[in-house]
Amino acid sequence: MLGSNFASRRRLLATLLFAPLGLSGSASCLQTDCTPADPSCNLITLTALYAQPLARYLYVSNYTANSLSAFAINNSTGELNSLGPPIAGLNNPDLLQVHPDGRTLYIPNITASVYFQFRIDPASGALSTLAPNIATDGEPAQLVFDRDRQFAFSANSASDSIFVYRVAADGALSFASQVGTDSGPLGVALHPNYRFAYAAATGSNSINQYGYSSGTLTQLAAAVPAGTAPMELVIDARGKFLYASNTNAGAAITTFSIQDNGQLVFAASSPAGPTAQGLALHPGGGFLYVTNSGANTVGVYRINESSSLPSQVSSVATGTQPRSIVIEPRGRFAYVTNLGSASVSAYSIDAASGALTPLQTYGVGAGPSGAALAVY
Repeated sequence: MLGSNFASRRRLLATLLFAPLGLSGSASCLQTDCTPADPSCNLITLTALYAQPLARYLYVSNYTANSLSAFAINNSTGELNSLGPPIAGLNNPDLLQVHPDGRTLYIPNITASVYFQFRIDPASGALSTLAPNIATDGEPAQLVFDRDRQFAFSANSASDSIFVYRVAADGALSFASQVGTDSGPLGVALHPNYRFAYAAATGSNSINQYGYSSGTLTQLAAAVPAGTAPMELVIDARGKFLYASNTNAGAAITTFSIQDNGQLVFAASSPAGPTAQGLALHPGGGFLYVTNSGANTVGVYRINESSSLPSQVSSVATGTQPRSIVIEPRGRFAYVTNLGSASVSAYSIDAASGALTPLQTYGVGAGPSGAALAVY
């Protein structure tokens, strides 16, 4: 009886919290049907989503056009408003990242093997140069920040390494240390406890495992096989499971359980369309989103509450060759870059089913690859 009443109260709270945000459904993706004895049941998830800061700006790297597009986000409708013409002069910008405080933008330049660093004006979204470019070791990927935001690290796919950078108070990067990887690392993920890190070695079909402490990565265990060409990695908020997108023939989502010592154990491989690439977990934890550049879709996968394995429940059309997907912190809207059609697709998210509903498509420069949100 307690479990039934508890679940009912959770459904009511979900309705009260998310109706003002424009979310539909019963918010089952937030695990409203669990009982107090269920370890995955977390009432704070509901209130925490409502209290999350808002995404104010969206930045898109136009790889082929060598430029950057910027938009302001309407947090009532999810619509985008251009902040002006694209910023030119970037060399093949790829998977960019915004500092967690929303005040610094880092743009990896593949050809030049550097990071451009820009200051973001929170009032307008305008960019200004923060510091000189910071050198990398060949084809840098997206940055990941540690708990204290004093260090950040990213993979260098051309040199089979990960660079760790110190992060100054103003957001500027400086080299701190490095560690080797298997061939062609791309995606990097940091465990929620900030003690473990993982790198997807696309060329070796494996994932490297590291211990992490105060800016230093050390090998935790041997690399684990991870399907064909693992590309991006995401970890659930509890730190129990890691998901990898496999982007070549036989594309899939490979799921690993994460042991208490940080080591990965293969759990399952789930079909993910012809070319799985970008990954994003819903902030509520109930859904995983995967871009499929070969099918021109985004797949929606429900995360099983007991096993944490993903199963596809729906998909939605995108532009040509969708690459990256980002979801704003309150879980209401998603944005997808379309590499082949020079556009960004905006979607609303149904809280109950996880389904994406198209809102509008926006033109950007040629070859949009990465997307990053500035959150305040």
